[in-house]
Amino acid sequence: MSSLTYVIYIRPWGCEYIDVELWLPEDIRRKLASQKGNSKIISAFHDFSGNFKWTSPDAQRLFEQGAVYGDVVKMIALVRTMQENYELEYFRSIIQSTYPYPPFSGLNMGPMGQLSRALNKIFTPITHPLLPIIAAPGQLSAAEINSALHSMGQMPKLDMYCFGSMRATGQAMFFEKCINELSLPHQLVCVEQSTQDGLATVVKVPHFGGAFINPPIAASAPCLPSISDAAASIGQIDTVVASSDGTKSSLVGDNATWKGIRATLCRDFVPSAYSGQAALLLASQESQAAAAIFALRSLNIGPIYTIGFKVQGPLSGFVTPFRGLEDVKKVEQPSVIISALRADKSLLVSPLLKHYGSHKQEQRRAAKVFLDLSNGPRKGDPVALAQTQGWAAYGIADVNAWTTVETLRLLVGQNVPYDFVRLAAGRSIY
Repeated sequence: MSSLTYVIYIRPWGCEYIDVELWLPEDIRRKLASQKGNSKIISAFHDFSGNFKWTSPDAQRLFEQGAVYGDVVKMIALVRTMQENYELEYFRSIIQSTYPYPPFSGLNMGPMGQLSRALNKIFTPITHPLLPIIAAPGQLSAAEINSALHSMGQMPKLDMYCFGSMRATGQAMFFEKCINELSLPHQLVCVEQSTQDGLATVVKVPHFGGAFINPPIAASAPCLPSISDAAASIGQIDTVVASSDGTKSSLVGDNATWKGIRATLCRDFVPSAYSGQAALLLASQESQAAAAIFALRSLNIGPIYTIGFKVQGPLSGFVTPFRGLEDVKKVEQPSVIISALRADKSLLVSPLLKHYGSHKQEQRRAAKVFLDLSNGPRKGDPVALAQTQGWAAYGIADVNAWTTVETLRLLVGQNVPYDFVRLAAGRSIY
């Protein structure tokens, strides 16, 4: 297959990025750029000769050439001296100050180039100790990069706070496992006292790096200077994000739960698969379902039908209540059913799973996902029932794992792999 043939499959495959070598003829690169759809092009240059110099006029010329069709420009060179890392950093500073777009990813290969891998902030390829071989000379793991950054003073140690009964449930220990997996220098501090009072105190301490709150606090809590749109719409804050650009710092109350729900929905299907599709949402009250509604809206799902509760807050304009059996018959096939009912009522979703599970879908690959958000002892297993009816089904353990991934991404700006989270959690759902 030619490069142009592959581009035909980009949209159905859901390819987010296409790596296009700069040595390809310009007409091919131009056609790829014109047909990329929602995908992004990484314009890539590699030099394995060891003769490329970041100080040469060719370096800037190659960046400008890659920027014509690239959404990201990646330049990688094999080096033999430490000095070439400093030359790359000077080149990086020139590019970033001269060209606000596209983002630049610059790396040096080989043992002498490892410093550049630690300092690069855009698309740094990494390895892992469990992999049998490394993919490129001098490649580092995420843990090695974080350790290097900390030793150079580029990643100061921060205090991350957990509010709630974290020690009793084992959640604090689990968060520590995730932080250690990335070899981050941060310390986890657990606070059992009244959440709002404790939060108002710790956000003022030096080295405050953010907080995780369980159970969440109301978005109207006065202890934070600002909150995200998600937290305001959902009405709950479960994460406090602290950020600094070196001159000033900011604190934002956020919500990671909706991100965990969205990530679970996107485990089997790309976000675009849900656009314009119907969803059903069961709950006893709005507070149980608000994060799910926000997650569904972020995927452009609509209409969203609600069963068992009324929505009166900021999300009311995005949902349509079911009022009886006739409404159920009008919906041919929802792509998503989410149950936010209590565990003792979770089986109430069973008739809907059976009713829509028996429908023959026109498109075999169309999204058909069930999420059960109930937590605790229950009679029966709606997830198992959904699987027998042809649904891709997930329970609260899956959603909690993805929420942990998203929480840590907000707090530390890095990704803890979902598979590690599930493995480290074992059978625990916190």
